[in-house]
Amino acid sequence: MNVQIKQLCEHCGQAFEAWPSDERRFCSTQCYNLWRESELYKDAINRQTQICEYCGQEFKRPKLQKFCSRQCRDLSKRVKRILCTCKQCGKSFEETPGRVTAGRGVFCSRECKGQWASENYTGKESANWRGGKVTIRCNQCHQEFKARQHELATRRFCSRKCYEQWFSQNLRGDRHPLYKSVILQCEQCECEFERKPSAIEGNKHNFCCHECSAAWWSENRNGEKAPRWEGGPSLYICEVCRRQFEAAKCRERNGHKPRFCSSECYYTTVSGETAPRWLNGKSFEPYPSEFNEQFKGLIRERDKHTCAICRLYGKCVHHINYIKIDTASENCITLCRSCHNVTNGNREYWQSALSQLMMARQLGGKRYVTTS
Repeated sequence: MNVQIKQLCEHCGQAFEAWPSDERRFCSTQCYNLWRESELYKDAINRQTQICEYCGQEFKRPKLQKFCSRQCRDLSKRVKRILCTCKQCGKSFEETPGRVTAGRGVFCSRECKGQWASENYTGKESANWRGGKVTIRCNQCHQEFKARQHELATRRFCSRKCYEQWFSQNLRGDRHPLYKSVILQCEQCECEFERKPSAIEGNKHNFCCHECSAAWWSENRNGEKAPRWEGGPSLYICEVCRRQFEAAKCRERNGHKPRFCSSECYYTTVSGETAPRWLNGKSFEPYPSEFNEQFKGLIRERDKHTCAICRLYGKCVHHINYIKIDTASENCITLCRSCHNVTNGNREYWQSALSQLMMARQLGGKRYVTTS
């Protein structure tokens, strides 16, 4: 079991406890800093004179080191280069031993290598020489032209223009090797027509034109003949006018049946006293005379025409406590049209958030609402 041992500080001489593996010499960092400023530290540095293994200069360090600086250490790690002579221009250059062993220390640059290869490896002296060019005849214009040995198996034309002319004359329509067509009969007008196999793949019914296709589908896939036929429309009773109306069964989504026969009946349930946000007609109350365009302009200039929620351009002036009579400047704030509509719902949240924002603005804090 490891036990702390007592040691003496080299600066103040006081005893302190430390683990054996710590090898501590001072009781605190304060004593260590004071020791570095004393003459003892300077004597410890100057007592060992060493010679750098790279530059050969003398230097003094408290511990044994091979190099006087990091620069000498980094330079010593570099691979020693070999002096070579360029085979083309005769200039001397340095190269690593590995590249010289691999046979790359011959030329000083790519330009010299290319010049030497163009002078010594051209024509029959080249390693890729295959007998030179051979004279052959073009299949289209019948003129002679020269081609390489490896092109004899595929080269048949002297130019791209001759190839395109020959292709348009000999490999077009029925003469093309990939040309395939199937003769079919239209299911509507019973006339014969041609189609490619790729165009009719996966088709259960084939038609010669769009008109025949539309006519066939209107006759055979309409009403009870349709694959998604569900028995026709069902009868429902309107919740407003109590009249019966017909509607398709596909309108019954998630167990909810159609409730209204028309849009007029629907709007009667979401307007006026039947609206979910009805507040006893508060929106119809008039604004006081103090809430005029001059007052709104001052509020917009104070807020720099910026919405307090989305930070975009704002033009609407909103009452924070939703009381139209209260036209104090602390109760009014600038919003954009979309954010103004959002604040009509969840009014308790927006009232507390905007009131806290106004208090923060007065204290020089944040200027906009932070929404999560």
